[in-house]
Amino acid sequence: MKTLGVLLVAALLASIPLAGQDLLGGRRDFLTDHEADLIRVNQEPEHRIGQYLHFARLRIELVRQALLREDAGRSKLIHRNIEEYGRIIEAIDFVIDDAAADQVDLADTLKTLAEREKEFLAALERILENPAGDHWTYEFVLEDAIEITRDSMELTLEDLGDRGRRILEADAREKKRQRALMTPERRKDVEKLEKKVQTEEQEQKSKSPTLLKPGETLEKKPR
Repeated sequence: MKTLGVLLVAALLASIPLAGQDLLGGRRDFLTDHEADLIRVNQEPEHRIGQYLHFARLRIELVRQALLREDAGRSKLIHRNIEEYGRIIEAIDFVIDDAAADQVDLADTLKTLAEREKEFLAALERILENPAGDHWTYEFVLEDAIEITRDSMELTLEDLGDRGRRILEADAREKKRQRALMTPERRKDVEKLEKKVQTEEQEQKSKSPTLLKPGETLEKKPR
């Protein structure tokens, strides 16, 4: 499913004007190079979510420490870390969406996520309720981060099976919309790609794993 999805997304993106693609990737990275490497290494959803939660907690702590200082440059630091925190929470939701669509069991992970997000929300609300002198410089991203956290908490409480079905239905509608925007030639190329990927996946599933070398066969033991 993931292989098919990746290839189809790439094909659909190719039908979007370059200007639109620039907008999709226009925002700067919200992870450090080291953090991005850790995410690439941790392919399993529960491990990725655990890493993201660690990064989110770090951003909250950096904001807390910055608020204790009075230097002139702290506003920019607070703004950046709150913004990155919000995008990390959004990234967690994307990971859960993919896992839900693939019917991956995340019961224990979601329980931990709910607890952590409750802590994060409380920390952000304390900042909002006790505004500092430069509060206006990061007020918007703070309110946005609070809203993102609340929305994520609601999604975390949603049944994972229902969430997966809703995501698959939304994906199907989006693909249908994208196809409608394609030229007949482009639509034909995408359909051809779909059939090719589906055939390859079916062939892969039909091949049972074996430790035999090429040309070897299993010998029946005499009774």
